[in-house]
Amino acid sequence: MKLRMSIWGVTVADSHAREIETLVTRALERVDARRQLRRVSVLLDADPAPPWFRCRLKLRFEDGGKVVVDATATQLMTAVSCALDHLDRASIDDREVGRWWLGWLTA
Repeated sequence: MKLRMSIWGVTVADSHAREIETLVTRALERVDARRQLRRVSVLLDADPAPPWFRCRLKLRFEDGGKVVVDATATQLMTAVSCALDHLDRASIDDREVGRWWLGWLTA
């Protein structure tokens, strides 16, 4: 299943794929390639400076390890889709921070 994401109703375009693939690759380079991905988390943290929230992509693995990468909102939306396209057994964990919502659309 290919997962498509949107934030506040705006669907991520495939044109961001290269930029996002670089982000995901950078995260995965920090870990042993034999480790199995268990969960991809998207975190939104309140931030006093514009744009008023900070985005992070967190990859959790079956052995309990994790990797966290800072990213822009646009990068994160596409990064999770990109990661799921290339890795098996991933699940999505989305969180609400304050009034900010991250919505998921499946296609």
